[in-house]
Amino acid sequence: MTELHIEVTDEVAERLMQAAAARGTSTESVAADALASYVEGRRHLSFAGTLHSGRDDLSERVEEILASDPSQ
Repeated sequence: MTELHIEVTDEVAERLMQAAAARGTSTESVAADALASYVEGRRHLSFAGTLHSGRDDLSERVEEILASDPSQ
C-alpha cells in the first residue's frame, strides 16, 4: 500500500470528519474510498447520503442533479 499526503480545505476536512463519524471509521478510510471511487469512474460514493445537503428531493432527482453538475 502507498501512503499519500494531500492538503484539503477546512470545509472538505470537516465533511470528511462528518462522513467518517457517520460510518464509524477514520477520515483516511473515507478519503481512500472516495479517491478509489473517483479513479475507478464510479459516480456514487459509499458515504453518499450520510450528510445533510439541505435538499429533500435528492433521492427522487439524483440522476438529474448529477447530470446537471459540471464537475462530474
